[in-house]
Amino acid sequence: MRFGEALVIVLAAMIAAGAVLFLRGCGVRLPGGYELVQPTSDYFVIAHRPDDYSIIEGNVEGYKVIGNTIVGYAGPPPPPAGPVETGYFIIRGHRIIQGLSKKQWLAHLNAYGISEEPHLDIPRR
Repeated sequence: MRFGEALVIVLAAMIAAGAVLFLRGCGVRLPGGYELVQPTSDYFVIAHRPDDYSIIEGNVEGYKVIGNTIVGYAGPPPPPAGPVETGYFIIRGHRIIQGLSKKQWLAHLNAYGISEEPHLDIPRR
C-alpha cells in the first residue's frame, strides 16, 4: 500500500469517527440511558448509550416520554435497509416491547396505568 492510499484510508476513518461523535452530541436524551438519534436526514432510531446499539431500528415516526416510559411508533427504515420490526413500541427500563398493533399497544399502556392514548411527538429533522 502506498502512502497516498494509506492517508486516504486514515482520513476516511477520522471522518467516520467524527460523524459518530457528531451524532452522539445531536441526539435527544431519553430516560434509561436511551437516546433518539438521527443517522441520516430522514431516519430516526432509538439507541442505548453508552453502548451505541440500536434498540428500535425502524424509523421512529413518533414518540412520547411518560415518566420513565418511552412509547411510540416505528415505520420501515429507508432503503436499502433490511427487514426490521415495525409497529408500536414501549420501552420501560430494560423491557422493550415492539412490533405491536395499535390495539396491543393501547392494552399494554393500560396495563402500565396509561389509560389515555398518548399524542406522539414527531422527531425534528
